[in-house]
Amino acid sequence: RPWAQAFDDAVKRALAARDDFGLVNCTRLSGDAAATAVQSPDHYFPFLYALGASDSMSEKASSVFEGFQAGTLSMRCVQFGA
Repeated sequence: RPWAQAFDDAVKRALAARDDFGLVNCTRLSGDAAATAVQSPDHYFPFLYALGASDSMSEKASSVFEGFQAGTLSMRCVQFGA
């Protein structure tokens, strides 16, 4: 679905730029796509815990896996640091 891809792409760009504020306020990233993709935060909050535990000044974020399950559930796996 286009909204799922748009939100995942926005998260990927924000991670590359370490736009932590944008990632925390995800509707700022992709508006309607974010509102559809994150209807309830229970699957998004764990990502924010990992983001918060990383050092935005020294730990680069990299995607170690990208893909979708069932067409709309992003399975993006992110590694911070090394």
